[in-house]
Amino acid sequence: MTVAPPPTTLTSVNDLRTALISATSAIVASLLTIVLTPSIRHYFWKRQHLAELRVGAADEIKELTSGLVARVIAGQNQGATHAPSLDFWERWHACDRNVRIFFSPKTHDIYKRMEVLMTADTGISRGQVSAFIDTQTDALRALYEEAGVIGPSLLVRLAKWARRQMTRKALRVGLILLATLLAVLAALVESL
Repeated sequence: MTVAPPPTTLTSVNDLRTALISATSAIVASLLTIVLTPSIRHYFWKRQHLAELRVGAADEIKELTSGLVARVIAGQNQGATHAPSLDFWERWHACDRNVRIFFSPKTHDIYKRMEVLMTADTGISRGQVSAFIDTQTDALRALYEEAGVIGPSLLVRLAKWARRQMTRKALRVGLILLATLLAVLAALVESL
């Protein structure tokens, strides 16, 4: 007759292992939380603050250009021209710096198209008001899109991201298959 080991020994080892795994998991999770939470919170705070600064810059540009267009149109109806004030140009160049800092070069280029249509003497020449309004619309759309106020929905952005990932994955799989095929061909050539 064989004697079975006492069941308490296996249970004690299993209980000890379970307790050790639980304690280690709790310690690791706590340390990860302590280390990662501030970094993640700061990352999202920076993104939110950048979005607020971008929207503020776009709003300032909208206010400046809309006021300029209204004054130029009113001046044209009265037969006069409207030269933007020094305050206007100071605010305009402050906006230019903000757009250069907070937005991409592509968006800044779209924004700068408005300045090409403006002159220091008359603001916007008579024949350029319609073109300026179209350019203003394009610039504001680009600014607000980059700020995240308008643009594609989250679902559309996720679909584009997934498509890019699938393309990358397909490329990797293709390269792996090509490498495998070359290895097989090399092995065949060596066997001959």
